[in-house]
Amino acid sequence: MKTVANHKTVTVGPPGSGTLTNSERVLDAYGLTFEDVKAKELDFTESAEAIRDGHVDAAFYMTGVPYGPVTDISITQPINVLGLNQDAIHKLLEEYPFLVAIHYPENTYEGTGGFDTVAVRMLITTTEDMDEDIVYDLTKLLVEQIDSISNTHSCGTTISKDTLLDGLSIPLHPGAQRYYKEIGMLQ
Repeated sequence: MKTVANHKTVTVGPPGSGTLTNSERVLDAYGLTFEDVKAKELDFTESAEAIRDGHVDAAFYMTGVPYGPVTDISITQPINVLGLNQDAIHKLLEEYPFLVAIHYPENTYEGTGGFDTVAVRMLITTTEDMDEDIVYDLTKLLVEQIDSISNTHSCGTTISKDTLLDGLSIPLHPGAQRYYKEIGMLQ
């Protein structure tokens, strides 16, 4: 597996970013380090340009999928999407409960096969002293409009009532808990 060290370089996200942190976690799941892949800390746009121009071999992206700059590259030149194997996914899910396993279908990017990976769910957070009825109403509105929300962006296809509580790593507000209990999603 350490043969990746012979490649040019791999972008791992900009300094201080969640992508950088999660790139390190993914590499660790394979027993690799930033040194092994000649990591370069570039933002998403810089990474896409570096791939397009042949200056790097690969880039880590922790963003909504499909991501525009990667889509643009896939239209103009062949790309490969490297999903994660099930052992790495399992290791990451055990170690980082806020991650969720996800599968993207074939042609998520032009000409690519389907792939498995991990993702971080988007959360809406508030203070614990926010009015319980307001949080209840907001949660109810969002859940009842889930289809409309998921249809507004192509990455919305990964949002469903079945996955709303996946990867939850912080306590639910009492207002949200009350609504989820009411609809049978919590005990």
